[in-house]
Amino acid sequence: MTATAAPAYIAPETGYTGRHQRRGVPAGMRVSAFEAREIAEFAREGAIWRHSGHVGGAPLFSRVRYVAEADGTLRLYSTTGARVGTVPAGRTVKVLAR
Repeated sequence: MTATAAPAYIAPETGYTGRHQRRGVPAGMRVSAFEAREIAEFAREGAIWRHSGHVGGAPLFSRVRYVAEADGTLRLYSTTGARVGTVPAGRTVKVLAR
């Protein structure tokens, strides 16, 4: 990991044309739980489908981009590039995984 802090804003995402929320768990995927630092160790930046609640009894997942800080904290960003949240290094995050 580098010692650079994650910015308050990143470039807007222009190449992604898919959905930004998913209701339910798509075929071939499963719900997994990772600590934020484990995601940060896997890739310094990327996109994840993060569990964001339930709708009509089905789990809801939102697509967010992230940039990892040196301590494993994840800074979350929307597709417009604005920071929308922070996940501390030790917190467990539910995500969709293949």
